[in-house]
Amino acid sequence: MLIGATSWQINGSYLENIEYLRENFQFCELLVYTWNKKTEKILTKEIDEIQDRTKLTLHLPTDKLENVKEAYEFFKDHDYLNMTLHPFINFKAFADFYFSISEENARNISVENPENDIFFEFCDYLREEVSNLFITMDYGHLLLDKRSVDAFYKRFSTQITEIHFHGANEKKSHCYPDQKTIDDFKNFLKDKKLSPDFPVCIELFNLEETKRLAEELKSK
Repeated sequence: MLIGATSWQINGSYLENIEYLRENFQFCELLVYTWNKKTEKILTKEIDEIQDRTKLTLHLPTDKLENVKEAYEFFKDHDYLNMTLHPFINFKAFADFYFSISEENARNISVENPENDIFFEFCDYLREEVSNLFITMDYGHLLLDKRSVDAFYKRFSTQITEIHFHGANEKKSHCYPDQKTIDDFKNFLKDKKLSPDFPVCIELFNLEETKRLAEELKSK
């Protein structure tokens, strides 16, 4: 597997974050949580240099489906390991868009389980068509929602194209995991025998914590 980290580690641009990550990580997840002229200008300036420095996964906007569509148009011809989308409450519009770009683009484009039930409601809406989804499994969100990690993996194992890892407590996710959570996750990874190029992204937003957790995951 490949161990990566998010592009939100320091107060700086995408490229500046990657400069701090490149020696310790095998890829970077570009977090693009909205799309506007400012974001497009930064990425237009930096994207070629970013791709010269590291492999990428992409996380498209979570605010509006129209912003997702614009970001997709920007990134679709660039190289990436996986592209992650959050589901939107207008299930028909989101499904139509998702399946249209999946047919257009043979590379991995996946739907993530956020910090609520919307992913599972979307799966219910799709019914049999859910088998045509690629999925980003967010381990920390499952912990926050007190859902079974093993049951999720068993249901979707052949469809999962990326895993996000972070801790969760009673109030929030994306916090540093306790030792039991780390050990459980390491055992989970060992049991699943992921391919050498499978992306596992640490979704923490503090550089030193992110590096420390990466070392934990790499240790025996």
